Amino acid sequence: MPKRQGKVVGLCVLVAALAAGGDRRPAMGAGQPPPGVGQLLDRVLAVVGGQVILLSDVRLFLETGLVEPSGAADPVPPALERLIERRLILDEAARYVVEDPLQDEVDARIGQIERRLGGPRGLAAALAATGYAPRDFEQVVRDDLRIERYLALRFPLPAAATRQALIDDWLTSLPARAAVIRVTP
Repeated sequence: MPKRQGKVVGLCVLVAALAAGGDRRPAMGAGQPPPGVGQLLDRVLAVVGGQVILLSDVRLFLETGLVEPSGAADPVPPALERLIERRLILDEAARYVVEDPLQDEVDARIGQIERRLGGPRGLAAALAATGYAPRDFEQVVRDDLRIERYLALRFPLPAAATRQALIDDWLTSLPARAAVIRVTP
């Protein structure tokens, strides 16, 4: 995920300014909240190794199919766990030399996602709904490809079941290597 701490800080500053009376709109009728008050724009769900994971990040991954929705009534908690794992893997991959994917590979993956979403308009709608710019989404896809490369280098075993068991064991050990803070509502 792109580094979006600036957006979070900006959002917190805006909320603080509004709470301190920074909203200079005309007064509403008694007991009437101004439009938009109480509307959830975004929220921090976790902080992993200093990187913020927002609700909009989880929604992006669910909307675009980068994380499969679970059968749970609320798909956010299982998707959040996947994004926490993803962040931990990216942090590990950053410690090693992992070749960046070629632009053609990134474009091909984005093309697959677009087709799954019904074309470029479907992807554009998913990005608009989650507040992501196309450039940010391209970085998400680039990071996913880097994760695939890293796992292929780290776990090169041909037997898929054995390889997956090794990856699962390794993933279980990752949270102990980094600060993971889950924020509850």
